[in-house]
Amino acid sequence: MYFLMSDYGRTLLSPQQGGGTYNISASTFQEVKINVPPLDIQNQIVARLDGSLRTLDDIRKLSEVSKFSIKSIINAIWEH
Repeated sequence: MYFLMSDYGRTLLSPQQGGGTYNISASTFQEVKINVPPLDIQNQIVARLDGSLRTLDDIRKLSEVSKFSIKSIINAIWEH
């Protein structure tokens, strides 16, 4: 779906005359050739994305710990 929304994907679709609405017939859709990288490259992409998601999750956890620490420090300051 995202492919067909890309600039290149849209070149494969013909807008309805005057409407600017893109449409594709089932037979045309079946003829669309989508280049995909070889499986080893796909696996590399997945590994990089998985690593990025783990990093983002770690950052989210650190952020939560930091928020808790900041609240604790502020509470300690206000109590004295």
